[in-house]
Amino acid sequence: MTINYHIKPDDKNQLGNYDYEYDISDSAYGHMDTTQKERLQERMALLAPCVSAFYRWQKEQCRDKTLHPFKFPFDACIAEDDVLFSTAVKSTFDSVYQYHLQNNKSKMGLTPSTQAASATSVATSIAAAPSQIITQAHIEELCALNQLVFEGLYEGENGLASPISLAAAIELYVAGDKTNPLQIKQLTETLHKPSSGMTFISKACGSFPKDQVSYFEKNGIKRVATVNVAEINQEISEATRGKIKDFMPPGSYQSLCYNVLYFKRSWLPEVFIELNRHEDTSFTSLSGTTRNVKKIQTYKVQEMYCAEAHLEDNLKLTFVAIPCASVDARSGTPEMLAILAIPNVRMTLETLPKYRKGLFSSYPKLSWKRRNVSIIMPEISLTKTSDGLTSLLASNHPDQRVRDNFAKSNPMVITKVCLDCDVHGMEGSAASAIVTKGASYVPEDLLRIDVKEPYFVIVGAKVGNGPFVPVMSAQILESEGSLKAL
Repeated sequence: MTINYHIKPDDKNQLGNYDYEYDISDSAYGHMDTTQKERLQERMALLAPCVSAFYRWQKEQCRDKTLHPFKFPFDACIAEDDVLFSTAVKSTFDSVYQYHLQNNKSKMGLTPSTQAASATSVATSIAAAPSQIITQAHIEELCALNQLVFEGLYEGENGLASPISLAAAIELYVAGDKTNPLQIKQLTETLHKPSSGMTFISKACGSFPKDQVSYFEKNGIKRVATVNVAEINQEISEATRGKIKDFMPPGSYQSLCYNVLYFKRSWLPEVFIELNRHEDTSFTSLSGTTRNVKKIQTYKVQEMYCAEAHLEDNLKLTFVAIPCASVDARSGTPEMLAILAIPNVRMTLETLPKYRKGLFSSYPKLSWKRRNVSIIMPEISLTKTSDGLTSLLASNHPDQRVRDNFAKSNPMVITKVCLDCDVHGMEGSAASAIVTKGASYVPEDLLRIDVKEPYFVIVGAKVGNGPFVPVMSAQILESEGSLKAL
């Protein structure tokens, strides 16, 4: 029995970012346990960029343009042994590769291609090490980026960020010039599943240096020559199903790199119900204010993945991963989870930084195990917009080369993130843009100052976190003796 992995029928004649699905009989799928289904889904998603690379080589160099399915042995695909799976993957790719070499050699003089050989090699290495697309170093950098945003923008208030969307936009802007660059092409092929309710788009608009254009072409990034704000806003609105509208403010821009993320998932059946009206609906904020809010609760005791992180001063965070239903487990669509991180002691302004630091430093190395849990939690509806990240990235981004780039070029960084979570499931959207402003850039809220009459001047010095201290003042009433003549 085999699992046939192929491009979705309506995408077969396209080049670029494919959507994939794999065929497996209903009887075989029904006899798989939950762990085997999760393992299969993860492995098929990770193989997508390898299949894409192979098909692209075939389209470009082979006489036979028919994209036949890859047939992977069923038993090897669900096996716990990674070596068995890796061996099966290598055998499958090698056999297809040799088929094309033999059938095209006499017609085209085809020689072994580094692209196809690379696809075979990458497929084998991914099978043996499933974390290759997103490595431990990537997770640590994303967590550091998230911590940077929370500390820099949302100290003591609600915060919301999409580190993967922001990181993708940064990656385009610096053209991969980082210590540990993201594999944007493979990441997009894994996360961009529009037919399954998940969008991940990275684009570039405007004029760029040749090395940056080369990076876009190499990584399959669509680029247009001009920056049309109306078209960009329309695309982002459609990609996020209307959640993010009018993202880019009017103005003249030289160039723009942006990423859009959207997902919508339902919980697994019978996970949550609305809170029993006899239960406590209160929520006490960081400031100590208590009010009643809308909450949901688990329908019954559920088995979920959990973890713990022990922090300084005997503080602790308990993590619970709430699973969402798979939209189409056979299409390679990633599994989605909502992970709660619950402090053991109520947070205060003093302990917030410790919990936040512990959250992002411990998350990449958590050890998960299944436990029975019962959850009561508030419903969430949160939106955050920011255009104040430039200085933070220039001074505190975890990668020195990114810091240097932002400090030198001083681009504008715009982000908007939305998250809704209720009894049915969760829906999230994010847009992140790195903008180089043109000479005629005019902010929508511009305050114009044109001094033509008497005025005052105060020279201030900012001491600590206090207000500006006036160290000198001037009263300009006459031009003679105070203003420089032409």
